[in-house]
Amino acid sequence: MTKSLSDFWRTRRSYDKAIEMKTILEDLKAFIEMAADEGEFQVAWGANSQTDSSARKVTLSYAPVADVSTPFSGETVDVIAGFAAHEAGHRIRDQRGQSVRLLDDQERPDGMTVDIELAVRNLLEDVYIDHYLYISKAPVLEAYIKRGREWDMEQPKYAIDTDELKLKAQTDELTKVDVLKLWAKYELYGFNSADELKDFPDTILETLLNLAEITDTYCKKKGLVDAVAMYESIWGQMKGYSDPVGQPSEDGEPSEDGEGKNGNEQKEDSDNDDSQQNSDTGDDGSGNEGDDKADEEDAEDKEDEDEEEDDDPFEESSGTGADESEESDKDEEPRDSPYSKVFPCQDKSHQKLPEELEQRIESAIVNDREDITQDIMDEFSDEGFFDTMQDQYHSNVIVEKAASMVLPDQDDEVSRSIRQIFNFRKRRKTRYSRGTEEGTISQTRLYRAGLNSQHLYEKRDIKDSLDINICILVDMSSSVSGSQEILGQCVSSLALSLSHRRGVKICALAYNSHAGAYYPGSSDNDVNIYRLFETGDKEVRFVEAEGGTPSIAVIGAVPGLMRRLLGRASDNLLIHITDGFPHDEKILNTYVEDLVEVLAKKHKIDTYCLAIMGYGAGVEGRITNQDNLLKKAYGDSYEKLNSYTDLPEALRKLLYNLLVTS
Repeated sequence: MTKSLSDFWRTRRSYDKAIEMKTILEDLKAFIEMAADEGEFQVAWGANSQTDSSARKVTLSYAPVADVSTPFSGETVDVIAGFAAHEAGHRIRDQRGQSVRLLDDQERPDGMTVDIELAVRNLLEDVYIDHYLYISKAPVLEAYIKRGREWDMEQPKYAIDTDELKLKAQTDELTKVDVLKLWAKYELYGFNSADELKDFPDTILETLLNLAEITDTYCKKKGLVDAVAMYESIWGQMKGYSDPVGQPSEDGEPSEDGEGKNGNEQKEDSDNDDSQQNSDTGDDGSGNEGDDKADEEDAEDKEDEDEEEDDDPFEESSGTGADESEESDKDEEPRDSPYSKVFPCQDKSHQKLPEELEQRIESAIVNDREDITQDIMDEFSDEGFFDTMQDQYHSNVIVEKAASMVLPDQDDEVSRSIRQIFNFRKRRKTRYSRGTEEGTISQTRLYRAGLNSQHLYEKRDIKDSLDINICILVDMSSSVSGSQEILGQCVSSLALSLSHRRGVKICALAYNSHAGAYYPGSSDNDVNIYRLFETGDKEVRFVEAEGGTPSIAVIGAVPGLMRRLLGRASDNLLIHITDGFPHDEKILNTYVEDLVEVLAKKHKIDTYCLAIMGYGAGVEGRITNQDNLLKKAYGDSYEKLNSYTDLPEALRKLLYNLLVTS
């Protein structure tokens, strides 16, 4: 099977659409910045193209992913990357100041309006970006742009436009807009074969060839051409064709909005009656005929309101919106101008990013939400663990920053215990060298000065080369809800106290699954991992207890998260605080004892489990059963507690044994 272009660099995928779209933003930002080598870009999803040419912002089109399932296929990502690369090209051209300038009113050829000029200008820029901008430095971006164009061609609107143009050509009804459409198809979509053009008369073929020659000259000179002469040449090829319906003609007919002038010159040989009629019906809005026209136009505008509300989705990929801002400084272009519909497009209802999805994407960005399912599967691929994770049960393992919550004051008992442990460790690791010739003067050896000896000093060396990563893994399933306050105090004190110790890096993670998700067949299969704290943070965040206890999936995520959040260290410690046996062991066909053994041998992570078996864990028989299962799974690294009030003392003993006596 042939890989898509993006399959070679895209590694992160998710069944969650918001996370998938957030990931694409991050991946495309890095990819375009690296490939284009033009500095930093902002990348965002949106319905409209970026209109501020001064900002290096790329707006991704939602249309290609509107109706596709997640995770997105490589072909779909290729299309989005092509649109992004093209619009980035517009930002690059704007920054370089190489786009052909807009003409003043007195420079514009007679009969050419501002909207025609803009359509021509955008088309020329599109061709240059597609075929010339990246060819020397980043030809791969040109390949991505081609994928985007191919996707455009697959949309129904493209075929409909082509059939309409052929029909008009056969009946000699081609307008200036039709010529622009054919020009765009010829230059941007490869609509230039003999078979494709056989239904068009020689006159339009000659026009296309002449326009292609002008385009070629423009591109080879990178847009640095005589703008007036170029537009005159282009207008010379187009002015022989009729005006589209509703477009101001050369003899001064009113536009769709009833205005006789809109940046368009009226011909000098127009008679006074026609000029007066234009004035009455357009400029003043008076007269019955003008009112009738206005009513008709209002009805048409209302009918097309939804269709015209957003920019053309092709403009998102071509970046034509970037030029509209420059145009608005010179002249007001009607939003419903027929020349704004030159380029092929798909159903406009697919343009708008749904509000609910937009909020979810924003939340995913703010909370740094990430799907690490594939990472876990790759981490343990050699052992054959988690092979059934996505197929059988866990669609996603989602890690994110926990929302900030107001926690009670720190537990002084835990903080005091940490200080004592490190004081004990310091004394154990301290070595004294007495009777030396340097260091601190020893009071008990001053008498040696009278014996003409220089051995009056003593030195103290602390042989403490601590280099350890500690991960506190906290079960926040629904059974913990009655004790989450004391658990929050304990974790907060422990994390903040250890984070200030030299040679210690610490992270605190909480986990659960949605309520009901641990039942087979549940539609909501996400496993949630919350980043409560990591070295460098100023506060400890926390979450509400809910759902089940997917400990197997979460323990599998620990090696990758410790490397990413803490880096590498000589020693690695995992402290697992839970009140029940994992509910996902049989579902994932991965067992705690096997997983703990692999963590120790392969990843050099020592795992310890503190299990609260007397508080909210169910009836006595169930407690005994889960206690036995956990003891069997963790062996000597397991300790049973009766309640969460025993947790501070258990943590103190564990850390003392690990950091002081060992």
